[in-house]
Amino acid sequence: MHAMLDQAIAELQFLKKREERSLQSQIKQIEESFTLRLEIFEQQYLTKVEEIKQEMQAAIEQQKRKCETTILTAAKQLKQKTQQPAVVPDLPAPILEGQQKEVDEHGAETQRELSPVSAQKAKLRVLETKLASFSQESVDRVSSELKSGRRKAQISNGTQARA
Repeated sequence: MHAMLDQAIAELQFLKKREERSLQSQIKQIEESFTLRLEIFEQQYLTKVEEIKQEMQAAIEQQKRKCETTILTAAKQLKQKTQQPAVVPDLPAPILEGQQKEVDEHGAETQRELSPVSAQKAKLRVLETKLASFSQESVDRVSSELKSGRRKAQISNGTQARA
């Protein structure tokens, strides 16, 4: 009976060691499987994060281009306004007709023809008045802001491309 007990104990220890080895093997397989799944998930996560960052950057660039286009259009319109001759209806009536109103000694208004030079000088004064509200400095300032905005965008794009 003692021999049977010793044999049963030995067999139990053998089974215990075998099951422990089997358990260790299964644990290792489970850990490897989950580690692999985690690595795949992590890669998918990083890929998705990168996609979102690229979408964000594309949206930012699109908005920058839209703003630059708006600024450029405004600058061109401002430049055109400063470089265009005065619109004829905006000129005073005597200049349009090439005449000048005068008051004679009796207080009655009379009109006298202006010389071409005088008419041009009058037009020039009107143009100068209009140009004062849209100075070349304004056009230059808007143009330089637009150029510096593009440079900043180019610098930030170059920095991000290297990162």
